[in-house]
Amino acid sequence: PPLTTMHVPIAALGSQALDALADALDTSQPPSHADATVMPVQLVVRRSCGGAKR
Repeated sequence: PPLTTMHVPIAALGSQALDALADALDTSQPPSHADATVMPVQLVVRRSCGGAKR
């Protein structure tokens, strides 16, 4: 059956990763901690979600 998945906005994810890399390269000191970023995702429910039919 088609799998239930999470849709992740790849373009936004790549853009934020590039921004973080540019910020890290612009500073003279290494980052002291990892920043957490929450990205919006969407659950895509397909027929693989649910129990087996008996």
